[in-house]
Amino acid sequence: MHLPALQSDSETFSILELDDGYRLATDLGLDINVQGGIDQLNIVLKSLISNLASQPSAVVADPVFSLSLMMDDIEKGLILRLDEANKKISNEAVPQFASQWGVDEISNNYAVAKLELNYHPAEEAALNKKKITAELFEYCQHVGIDLLLKLNIYHQPDETKDPIVLQETQFQAIQELRDSCHLLSIQYPSNALAAATITAELDHPWVVSLNNSDHDRNKNEFRAALENGASGFMIGSGLWSEIYGLRQEDESPDLTAIEHFIETTVRDRVIELVRIANEFN
Repeated sequence: MHLPALQSDSETFSILELDDGYRLATDLGLDINVQGGIDQLNIVLKSLISNLASQPSAVVADPVFSLSLMMDDIEKGLILRLDEANKKISNEAVPQFASQWGVDEISNNYAVAKLELNYHPAEEAALNKKKITAELFEYCQHVGIDLLLKLNIYHQPDETKDPIVLQETQFQAIQELRDSCHLLSIQYPSNALAAATITAELDHPWVVSLNNSDHDRNKNEFRAALENGASGFMIGSGLWSEIYGLRQEDESPDLTAIEHFIETTVRDRVIELVRIANEFN
């Protein structure tokens, strides 16, 4: 699958991430090693899929948790995650891949591939991560599908947590990896000038990754990114962070309250972001 299949009529990307069931289960406090935990996770995932999947122009799924649940609900572009999202890994670790899952399987599902990469230009594994990304990009081209790279920049332990430092690190990372993807997803680059600079640097589109739990902040960053060259947004858990606090007296997830919150507040948030994307030309 190629990028135009992920775009709305206004040629913007509105991408919903439903590809991290492991993190969702962990934040809900569910044990996915027992059937009861899997059943509860599936209830929440099914609610997210049934209420949200038809709104954006594309949805990201993973082969372990969400793909099988959404096969009947896919109405728009499909993106499938390449790297494993069923366990927690450190920022410095190279991406891990399942033994029977890769570019060929994603191509067979007529989808775009997504690689999520935690990256810092000065990290020890930087060269290896760049090599892996370039090889995946080359093979995606060989089989005829596109690659979406979600680039997560992180602070190293001894690095000053300064927005300017992070902005410079992000720009360097983009320069190093820009030729190894068809679509780049990045954190909001601090300000409008930085966003415009990134747009000028790239020969292909980029979308802003909205990771905040504050919906108003997500909207503001999205509008600023659009005004300075971004081609859309990608968002996941930033839409529903409040559900982790919806608990019963025994501290187990209150599934009724969670489903109601998804059906109302979360759905409204997605609709609003999609409307902003579609109105921007």
